[in-house]
Amino acid sequence: MQVFQIKGLSGLIVFILAMLGLLALFIALPSAFLMVFWNAVVFEGFEGPQIGLFQGMLLWAAVLISLKLVMNPQISFQFKKVSDPNDKGLK
Repeated sequence: MQVFQIKGLSGLIVFILAMLGLLALFIALPSAFLMVFWNAVVFEGFEGPQIGLFQGMLLWAAVLISLKLVMNPQISFQFKKVSDPNDKGLK
């Protein structure tokens, strides 16, 4: 395992800038792209609602969750029949 050491204020500033860059690269940029895409297709094409950057982030989150569920479904539901204590067996 690689261990990185942050030394001094300049190291902390570089670390914070690197994290902000990664945040912008993986969250803000795709969110802005989806916002522009939605507004170009739905708002102008079909006269639907216009969205802002926050709604673009929500749309990006929905896309990521959908891709996760489709590509690697590890969530499974099991249903079990539970008998009703008020049921007398009369039908």
